[in-house]
Amino acid sequence: MLSRAVKIFRQYHELSQIDVATAIGITKSEVVQIESGKRPISEKEIISYSKLFDIPPSSLVFFSESINSKRKSERFKKAIGNQLLDITEWLSNRGKEK
Repeated sequence: MLSRAVKIFRQYHELSQIDVATAIGITKSEVVQIESGKRPISEKEIISYSKLFDIPPSSLVFFSESINSKRKSERFKKAIGNQLLDITEWLSNRGKEK
């Protein structure tokens, strides 16, 4: 889910994958792989993304809660995280329609 979070935050900030790659010091191909979930995001990259988006690293990590968690609080966090991502994605898409 972290891959989805960084993609939506990128779109919300109206940045291209090349913009992000340049800003955080990786290749566009690596950004594509991260956003598609084909490549894990490193701790250093989480910090770089959070600086780029001006949010705490914990906010990015919050969205990557485990899908298989059996604890109610973990499932709650995941559900809320998904809803927040949906809202952010909706806002991002809404801004493009104008």
